Parts: sequence; structure tokens; C-alpha cells
Amino acid sequence: MNRRFFHGVSVLMLGSGAAQVIALACAPILTRLYAPVDYAALTVFLAITGVLLPFICGKYEVAVVTATTDSEAVSLIGLCIRIAAIASIAMLVPAILGWKWINWALGSDVLGRWLVAVPLAVLLGAVAMVGRYTANRHAAYGLISRYLVLQAMLSVGMNLALGFAGWGSDGLLVANLVSVFIGTGVLVWMLRPQMAVGWSSDWPSMKMAGWKYRDFPIYNASSTVLDSLTLAMPVFFIARLTSDETLGSYGFMMRIAQAPLALIGGAVTQVHLKHLSELVREGRPALGYLIRITLMLASLVVVPTLVLVFWAPTLFESIFGPPWRHAGELLAILMPSIAVQFVVSTLSPACGATGHNKLGAVWKVVAFVVTLGALFSMHREASGLRIAFVLAFTNIGLYTLYFVLIFRAVKHPKRQS
Repeated sequence: MNRRFFHGVSVLMLGSGAAQVIALACAPILTRLYAPVDYAALTVFLAITGVLLPFICGKYEVAVVTATTDSEAVSLIGLCIRIAAIASIAMLVPAILGWKWINWALGSDVLGRWLVAVPLAVLLGAVAMVGRYTANRHAAYGLISRYLVLQAMLSVGMNLALGFAGWGSDGLLVANLVSVFIGTGVLVWMLRPQMAVGWSSDWPSMKMAGWKYRDFPIYNASSTVLDSLTLAMPVFFIARLTSDETLGSYGFMMRIAQAPLALIGGAVTQVHLKHLSELVREGRPALGYLIRITLMLASLVVVPTLVLVFWAPTLFESIFGPPWRHAGELLAILMPSIAVQFVVSTLSPACGATGHNKLGAVWKVVAFVVTLGALFSMHREASGLRIAFVLAFTNIGLYTLYFVLIFRAVKHPKRQS
């Protein structure tokens, strides 16, 4: 890990840190403006977009960073935007005509007509995702940091304003959509030279780049469907098996737990992908680098994990108010698995960077099947705490297996021809 690596991480951590501080500082106010049941709708909305967004561009956005030439990267940018636009338009029709049936299939009508806004949210998220990977390729980490801070300020500001106005769950959803819309627009404006050139790419060049990096949609994107479903599955099962209050508590708890970890993980993931890609392209050994970054991540998460395992319920009740103690109880159970998932997920771009997309695909299939089986074993009247225990043990086992596969990928990397 050289000086450029730590510079990139520090710049991104500064932006991510500021964004997370803004969100966390205002959380005690928001929990007194919104009840757990209000967060239920936002939790389902984010779960649905979370299923769709990671593969909406065919994972070609990752190839933007790993592409061997700038011309290929530009063509991939144009390809990503076009794929996302077509897919979002295709989703709009069933969302408008079938929102009632989709709510029935989800087992909860907490979203109602808000399902119609999902395609827009996915398109905006896709464009922002492409923008961040484009900035990463050019090492424009300061730009990414400014975007993260702006996004946090917009979201928190609107949540507070609409909360004081008494909008309830609608306020959380409106704030999410508007802040993403404005933030994405600003990011595209800051990257307008690269994004404009990418959008004007001709079809033959996009076709050639798409074919060269076809492993990303074939193995990475297709398996990411299962991966994103696996991550969202607990939300849908909790919506079916428990109350809206428990669903809202779970969603809020996950946002609070993952916010400090995202401060480090989001920054390291971006720079880790670029650094590891360079090592592979140059034919240099990367196993020592993987071990060092793994130990660094593990050391950072040990103390917060121990604190939250023993004191999360008391902390949540004191900081966010008595209605949120149950969220702390869920976190105390899930925190060890969240810590393991944080370390391994931060390292996961190694499969793409080393050309071992198949290994990542195999794990995602296994994770989907195992998680689905574990959740289906739950009784209809299963409590939120019991679901949390099952998820904790399942995820620790699955992400330990994932790390073994990542280790193998980095030990025996492939190089793009």
C-alpha cells in the first residue's frame, strides 16, 4: 500500500466522514420527528432499489475503472448510461400498472403507490454510480468527497424540514428522492467533460468495449442479482412475518450501524479496486497487500463491535428515545455478522480486479440459496430477535467462505487480454 493509496483513502474518508457525521448528528432529532413505523416504508423502498441498482448497468461501471485504455473507459461510460436508461423505462410500465400486485407479492402494502417512483430512483442512482466510478478512474477523490457531503446535507435538511412539517413516512421518501436527484445532477455537472464524451460514444466502440469486458455482465452482473436479493431478503421477510414497527426499527438500525463502517469501507473499496487493478495489470504480487488491508479493516471494527454487542439497547434508548430500544436489541445480535460482512465486502472488488468473476458468482449463488433456506425456516409468528439470530449465524459462515475465495483470486490473478 503506497502513498497514493493512503492519499486516496484519506480524501474519500474525509468526505464520507463529513457526510456520516452530518447524518448521525441529526439522527437523534429525526427519531423524535419520525416513529419506527414511519421508517418502514423507506426501508422497503431502499430494499427494492438496492436489489435493482447494483446490476442495472450490467456491472460495466466497474470495468470503467479496470479498462486498459481511456477510450475503452469512455465507451463503457456511454454503454452504462444507455443500459440504465432503457432498463428504467422498461420498469416504469409494470410499476404503474401493477403496483397493487407488487405490494401483495411483497406481503406488505406499506409503500402503496410509491412503488411508481422506484424506476426514477434506480436511474438516478445508476447515473451517480457511473459518475463515481468515472471519478475513481481519474483519481478525482476530492470530487467524490464533495458529492458525498452535498448528498448528506440535502438528505438531512429535507428530512428535518418535512419531519417538522409532520409529513411522516411520505417526508422520508420525498427527501430521499429529491436529495438523490439534486446530488446526481451536481455530480454529472462536475464530471461533464467525461460524461458528455461517454454519452456521445458511437455504437461500434461501445459494442467492442462491451464484448471485451463481457465477463462483467455474464458473471458479475448476473450473480449480483442474487447478491442484491440476498441482502434485501431480510427486509422482505421481516415485512411479511412481523410488524411495521419492527421493520422500521430494523431498517433504521442497519442505517445507523453501517454508517460509521461505510465511512471507511466506501473509501477503501474505491481505492482498493484501483490499486489492486494496477497491481494485476503490472504483474506484481498482491497477496501481501490483501493480508495487510484485511488486518487493517479488522482492527478498526473490533472495538465498535464489542461495545455494541453489550450496550446497543441502552445506547439506542438513551440517544434516540425509548421507542428505538428494540432497534438496539436487533443490533446487539447482528453486530458480529455486520463486522465480518464489512471487512469482506470491502475486499470483494478483488474478484473483478483479478479477473475471477466466476468465483464471486459461485459465492453469490451459494449465499442466496443458504439465506433463502434459513429465512424460509422461520415460523409465521417468528419474532424480530429470532430472525436476527438466524441472520447473524448465516452471514458469518457465508462471508468467511467469501474471504477464502477472495484470497484464492488474489493469489492466482488473471490478466485482461
